[in-house]
Amino acid sequence: MLTIPTMKANMTAFLITGDSSRNKVQTMPGGGFETVRIELPREWNTLMQEKGYRSISDFYIK
Repeated sequence: MLTIPTMKANMTAFLITGDSSRNKVQTMPGGGFETVRIELPREWNTLMQEKGYRSISDFYIK
């Protein structure tokens, strides 16, 4: 198993991950942690496309 560092002191403000249909976890060293459920607004894709970003569905694993 390969361990890849994902955070550095004073370099990572937020790390947002997750997918309720996946069975993987990620462990990060140091400090405390908090898990917070984030729900995107229904019009998320429209809001992001107006700013030039791709639809979130483009990133789904098929």
